[in-house]
Order: sequence, then C-alpha cells, then structure tokens
Amino acid sequence: MSTFDKDFYIANAPNFSASGLTPLEHYITEGWQLGIPTSPDGDSLIGEDVLLTVASLPSEVLASLLSNMNANDLRRFETETSLRIDTALTNYFDILQAMNPDEVGILVGEHPETLATMEAANLAYLDNGQVFDLSATMNELEDSIIANVVAGMNSDALAFIENLPAFDLGPRLDKLPDQILAESMTQWGDNRLDFFAQLPNFNMGERLDAMDSAFVSQALAPWNPAAILSLDQLSTSFDVEQHIFGNIDHFHNFDPGNMVGLLGGLSPDKLLEATSHLGVADLQFLDSADGFDLGAVLNAVDESLLGGMLYNWEGENLQFLGSLPSFDMGGRLQNMNEDFLALVLSNWEIDDLSTVAALPGFDALGRIGSMNDQLLASTMNGWNAETLQVINDHSTLDLGARLENFNPTLISTMTNWGEDELVAVGTTEEFQDIFTKLVPTPPGGFQIPPGYFLPPDFLPPDFGEIGPPPNDDGDASPGDDGGNTLANSLENLPEYADDFEVGIVGTTHGL
Repeated sequence: MSTFDKDFYIANAPNFSASGLTPLEHYITEGWQLGIPTSPDGDSLIGEDVLLTVASLPSEVLASLLSNMNANDLRRFETETSLRIDTALTNYFDILQAMNPDEVGILVGEHPETLATMEAANLAYLDNGQVFDLSATMNELEDSIIANVVAGMNSDALAFIENLPAFDLGPRLDKLPDQILAESMTQWGDNRLDFFAQLPNFNMGERLDAMDSAFVSQALAPWNPAAILSLDQLSTSFDVEQHIFGNIDHFHNFDPGNMVGLLGGLSPDKLLEATSHLGVADLQFLDSADGFDLGAVLNAVDESLLGGMLYNWEGENLQFLGSLPSFDMGGRLQNMNEDFLALVLSNWEIDDLSTVAALPGFDALGRIGSMNDQLLASTMNGWNAETLQVINDHSTLDLGARLENFNPTLISTMTNWGEDELVAVGTTEEFQDIFTKLVPTPPGGFQIPPGYFLPPDFLPPDFGEIGPPPNDDGDASPGDDGGNTLANSLENLPEYADDFEVGIVGTTHGL
C-alpha cells in the first residue's frame, strides 16, 4: 500500500499553504492532478489506497471533503489513479455516503451490479436523492443483472426493494428466462428462502415445476437438504419425490450425501415414491456418500417400508441389492410379514423371482406355498403367464389345483388373468369356463351381496332376483340379504355346486 507522508507532501506542494486545506484534502482535490508525490519514495496514492487513506480521516473532515465531490470527481480518480468505482461502491459505500446521494446514484446507475452487496440502509440513502430514482433503476436492469442483484442481496435489502412504490419484484423475477433464473436461484437456499417462497406474484414452486429438470438441478445443487425440504413444505407445486427423484439422472451433480439427506427427510409415502424412481446407477450414487452404507440402512428399515421399496425395484436393482455385503435381503424376505411379502412378490416377474430365490436364507417357493388363499390369489394375480408357467413346471407347487379350490369371491378378484394364465397353471376347461363367468364385471352387471359382481347372463333367466329383498320404498334393505348370498345362489345351481367350496356369506372378501 502506498503511504501518505503529510510532512513530505507539505514540503513538495507549492500552493498548499494558501489553500486553507489539510494536506490530504489538498491532495484529494488537486494535488493528485498536479502529480505531487505523497512520499519520499516518489509514490502517489492509487486505486484503493486513496479510499483507505480517506477512510482514516476524522468523520467531520471526511464529510467536508466528500460533500464537495461529485460523480465526475470520482470518474477522474478512476482514470488517473486506477481507483475502480465499482470497487468503491462495493467495499467503501459507507465512505461515499458523505456525498450527495444523487451523485452516488449516478455512479450506481453506471454500475448497477453493485446493488447486489448493498444493505437496506444503503438503498434507503440512495432512494433519498432528489434526482436518482431507485425504482426506475431496478425496472431498467437487464435480466442477467437483476438476477445477480437479487442473488446477492440479504433479506432486509430484498424487503426494501420489494416495498419500492414503483417496482414489483415478483413479476420481474417471473419473467426471467429459465437459465438466468436458475442461476440466480443457486443463491436462494439460505435464510432468504422464506422471502422468495412468499414473494407476491411469484410462485417459485410453479417456476421450478415448469423448468427443464436440468435447470432445476442447476438451481438446487448448492442448496442443503434442509432448504430443499423446506421448499417442499412451503410450495404446493414442488415435490422432492417428483421434481428431484423423478428426474434423478439430472441430479447426479448433487453431493450424494445431500441426496441421502433428502431421502431421510421425507415422509414414508414420499420416500416410497422417491425410491421408486431409482435405478442401479442411482443406488450406487447414493451408496457412494461419505459415511453412508445403503445395505446397512436397508437391513434396518421397517419391513413395511422395505416391502414398499422392493415392490418398486426389479431386475438389475435386485441383483445390486443382493450383492451388498451389509444387506441380508434373503433373510429379510424370509422373515417378512406374509401380507408385505405377497405384495412384493406380486410385482416381480420370473427373472426377478429367480434372482431372489437364489439368495441365501430365502425359501421363495416355501413362502409362496404357505400363503393362505387370499394372499396367494393376490400374488398370482400380478404374475404373467410366463412366470406362472415356470413356477408351475419347475416346482412342487400346483398353482392350478390351488386356484380351483379358491372360493368364488377370490376368483372374481383375479382381473389381470386371461386364457394364457389359466392354461399356464393347468386348469381344466370346465374351470376356465367358470372363471370367465366369475371374473368380468361388464357395464350393466348387477351386484349381489357387497363385494360380489357377476355378469347379467351368469344365472339362468328363471333363477330369480339376486340380492336382498326390497324394503317398503323399493330399495334393498341394508344389512338384510334375505338369505340370497352368492354361496346360497351357487349351491342352488347344480352345474356349479360341486365346483366350489362355498360358505362365504354377505360380506366383502375381496383384497
């Protein structure tokens, strides 16, 4: 830093004694223009040294000096002493406030990017000028400039700008192109988030929802998990599970630890939706987070949550999970509640079932064979013909025999099945005929006791009306089936009496 030697300057400034100024005042006002050195080394104050030296003046001297300066004086300093005006506005604004606010406002208008670092008090000073119009200046800023200004301002400064009488920040931000807005948003994930989330006439969630996921990733990558989860709570248009994990390929630029933190902050329902979008590369990405062990976490989660995640994962995902040394997937499946297990198995095809059947500790066929009829019906309803064929042909399970012993209610729930599935499990032609009559529920079909649906041509025309008898108003009497249950109806049909074990009456037994 160049120094200002007061005694040396007095000795070398010929007109100093007649000026009535202090040595530094004399140098700032005219000495620098005359090239008078400020130290025995021949140096002169340049650049920021000028401001640093001026800042050392007593406040009354400083005020007296700067109050007589205008924008042109500072421009000349910039030309002759390398003093950067943008640096002065950014780092030494408190010093410049001794000047007329209109003069400083002229400089701000020439360097609007410096508004980004200003405090609310600085903005209020500028707005007190008689000529400078802060609202007009904000309205005239280019898109990239206003985006940077907003990104740099603190909450108090933003609130001041928002309250300007002739400037509306919300619509101005809403008109920014996605790329420019996304760049600005990278700086919003701090204590200013509430301000932006509640800014009138600007819906941050809707803008993120409408953005390409690459821009969303750019905008949120620097945010910490708590800020992103807060946005999820503050906005009805932004969902972590949809906008981040639903486009997970674009978010591998995130810190994997932050992604793990996001998952950990979701409710169970949101977590299940989020994890349903994950592929092998995404699971590997999460597992790379420092201090995070995906296998250990999966080994410890509640079985209902684990079941929900496994239901949505298949193929390479299952192979990857089975390879994790800290995840005993076979043991977890073997000990899983049968309701959760039935749900999981119903969504897997033969390759997936083969993968998990090979896991140590999991007796897949044993668990399937031990299911009650209701759970087995639910599980089989999710399998395609190929899966059913392989299981039926390569195991001791006789799925066709189990199926033919289901009660009619369970059979009527198997709406995903057709002829291929029936053939795959080896059912008889007679049963296939019965199945096709039980399962469909075409328009115009009528309902017999709650939960049972049959096509209108299922029963002979002379069989009589099905369902509870009408009450005095002609409507069916609630809770009164009049003895006309599906079981009773089928027992009265000779062609079906021997095909089913009936005994289910008047209640809903569907899954």
